[in-house]
Amino acid sequence: MDKFPESPPALRNLLDRGRTLSIVERLQRAAYLSDEYGSAPANSDRESEAWDELMMLKPAVDAILRRYVPDILARATPDDLKWYRDCCLQAVGVVTNEAFIQSLAPAGPSLQATEWHPWIWTAAESLWRSGHYRAAVAAAAGNLTAQTQAKVQRWDVADDDLMTQALTPKDPEPGKGRLRVQGDWDSQFVRGLQEGLMSYARGAYALIRNPATHDVAEWLEQDALEQLSALSVLARQIDQTRLLTH
Repeated sequence: MDKFPESPPALRNLLDRGRTLSIVERLQRAAYLSDEYGSAPANSDRESEAWDELMMLKPAVDAILRRYVPDILARATPDDLKWYRDCCLQAVGVVTNEAFIQSLAPAGPSLQATEWHPWIWTAAESLWRSGHYRAAVAAAAGNLTAQTQAKVQRWDVADDDLMTQALTPKDPEPGKGRLRVQGDWDSQFVRGLQEGLMSYARGAYALIRNPATHDVAEWLEQDALEQLSALSVLARQIDQTRLLTH
């Protein structure tokens, strides 16, 4: 028996009428097509048409699944269309019941990505919105490096080495300026802030920038969100420093 007595609208038909699919319609259609492909005779037109349309939907559907059911997606077998169908249907349940599900969770603070430091969000936004979370973090870290190079006027070093040399409490040298936190440099407290900022920057590059740049697998949205927040803290602190030259 057809799992969907009234087949969700076909993508091509909607596009011909100038309308796009809603999130729920995309998920339902992808689930329907997964069933259709699995039940169609091998090498038939029906099988081919179901596969072609599913591939057209898949980039958007994958992004939706990463948003609503990331834990299930992380355990997925990509070529298993039965799993894909079930994953889409579970996401439909999450989307259609999102407000109710959220009402069951304890109230907590929310974070607006647009309020992150602009060095971070402007670099990450387009990749983030397309569901490329790891690449978004890598792009943000790359822009943080570029902005720090411009602030300290050094392009001969980058990443961890840049942060170490720019934020060290040591005195500036010819061609090697330092970025100092605001405050009285004779204060032990201010010097402690400087040491802390350098350590934080080096740790952020080791724990965030390097994996984001060299990993292959996609990251979960929540993990990437936390790491972009950490980079935003670092960007804001560096932006507030003053340049000290020899």
